[in-house]
Amino acid sequence: MIELLIQEQVWKLNKYFNISRGAKITADTLQVLLIKDGYIGSGECVPYSRYDETIDSVKNQIIEPHYIYDNLHHKQKKSNIRQLLVMHYLTHH
Repeated sequence: MIELLIQEQVWKLNKYFNISRGAKITADTLQVLLIKDGYIGSGECVPYSRYDETIDSVKNQIIEPHYIYDNLHHKQKKSNIRQLLVMHYLTHH
């Protein structure tokens, strides 16, 4: 069985990061670890508000990976860690 760990991390930036959509001083990220038989796979992402993603919405996608699998061919709910989640889903079903 694969163990799934999800960690929220907030990284303080050395200076403001500015783009046309706004500025920020921290990077709110999610780190995902998959552990099996002594092997560890990891991935991380920064949810993008441009795609209506939040820390909670991406975390919910991870906790309920069938949602991602069922919606792979749709534009909505894109996530940087989709392939990792699909791998997790397929190994458990």
